Amino acid sequence: MAVKIEKSPFLNLHHVGWVVKDLNKAIENFELMGIGPWRRFTLPSAGPGHDLTKWEHYGKSGAGFKYEIANAQMGPIQVEVFECISGDSIPKRFLDTHGEGIWHMSYVVTPEKFDKAVADMTSKGFKVIGSSTSADGTRMVYFDTDKVGGVVFQLHDSDAF
Repeated sequence: MAVKIEKSPFLNLHHVGWVVKDLNKAIENFELMGIGPWRRFTLPSAGPGHDLTKWEHYGKSGAGFKYEIANAQMGPIQVEVFECISGDSIPKRFLDTHGEGIWHMSYVVTPEKFDKAVADMTSKGFKVIGSSTSADGTRMVYFDTDKVGGVVFQLHDSDAF
């Protein structure tokens, strides 16, 4: 008997997120590999797409979180590098338990498919451990993926990526 498999929401990889202790040192090392130029910003910020109106990790407000972030293109995929400044956040816990490295992979779906994708994942036992909404309405969730190795899967609803 054939098993019907629904199309995965994790087919459109947008970026890979690293967490590091020293953002400047990480950028220097990536540049040695030919990756750059880099765009730097602080999160939360007032910049487009980063002006968060709702933000939580592990069921608590992200009001105390702060990161220094840089991103650059690495071929067709964007690299996003985080240095945690303050707050008990998903990347901070990853850094504390796993050390520096890839902490999340980010995928995009259209806004129309976002709610269904989140519902499908939670029905399969993947817990939402973080979420945010930007002023422009873009939503994002982080799924606990300890069942498949612990690198967090992030899902965005956006036509803009």
